[in-house]
Amino acid sequence: MSEYSYEILPRPVELGGGWRLRLLESDVEVGGGVFPPSEFSANKADALQLAHFDAEDEAYAWLDSRKTVPADPNAQELQRRRAAVEFALANVGLSGFTISEAERDRMRRFVDGGMGLDEFVKGSPDHAKGGL
Repeated sequence: MSEYSYEILPRPVELGGGWRLRLLESDVEVGGGVFPPSEFSANKADALQLAHFDAEDEAYAWLDSRKTVPADPNAQELQRRRAAVEFALANVGLSGFTISEAERDRMRRFVDGGMGLDEFVKGSPDHAKGGL
């Protein structure tokens, strides 16, 4: 039985920025697309957010067309978490900042379901001191 999923990855600025969608069947890319920042936004963050929404809409439409139910009932939630973290990392990178390895570990725990949203949003003690 095939398992369907997707990835939304940030595109390098030199290629126009935005997002690259990879549609996956049993972890093999079978399609996708490029979603540049929206031209109809007042600022870069909104332009990226709209492009990300477009990529997600395309991914969900593709999954729906496969009429499949993920083997893991939490798969969609984990996919949403991954997309949110990827979006945040792209925004931080575009702002010229970097994320510490400890914060990346927290992000991985959140994406993998090892931490709930409330705990994740509270942040680490270092974050409260002004460090990312």
